[in-house]
Amino acid sequence: MAELNDFQELGFFGKVTASCSHELKNVLAVVNENAGLIEDLLELAAKGRTIDPARLMTAAQAVKTQILRGDAIIKNLNRFAHCADEARADIAVDQAVELTMCIAARMAAMRGVVLTMTPPVKNLTLRTSPFALQQLMWRCIDKATASDESRGGAVNIAIEPAPEGVRIRIKGPAGKGFEPLTSRNDQKLLNLVGAEATADPATGEMIITLTRPAAQ
Repeated sequence: MAELNDFQELGFFGKVTASCSHELKNVLAVVNENAGLIEDLLELAAKGRTIDPARLMTAAQAVKTQILRGDAIIKNLNRFAHCADEARADIAVDQAVELTMCIAARMAAMRGVVLTMTPPVKNLTLRTSPFALQQLMWRCIDKATASDESRGGAVNIAIEPAPEGVRIRIKGPAGKGFEPLTSRNDQKLLNLVGAEATADPATGEMIITLTRPAAQ
């Protein structure tokens, strides 16, 4: 079986961890700002000043919203970390791709691109390498959002059953094409996942076909 070297795997892990930690820092910054506002309002109240309850409620709601956001980020990071538990496992491809989209959303947003998903067929299960699939999908999203022409657009991902197994369609912004997966590392990822990739630069669509193992 093809293998990626440890440096490449750690590099990918580092990118995801850095992205999630930046998001968590933003969460804490908003919580800190609103906690400071609540503290100021309570100090005014302690001095006998009348304060607007609506301002307290707004600040408290902002803190609650950020707590929920932070919880979602940590849950996604935890799910991502567990992708490395087993070399191969039976996974729901739609859930795996949704996870990649969540952890890659910040990268896309910084490039002015929105990630969208066509409602997939649920529970399209296939045995593959969970961690390599995360790397492969991140790589595809990275390519689809990298060009200046992508700014202001959206990348759509669709997942559908295929005779061979499962097909993932990634359409670039406004139909603009992006570079195919041709590097040596890309090919290693495809081999690890058990997939083939084709690209249509004219339509801006990358098609990843995951092949179901013969035993399934």
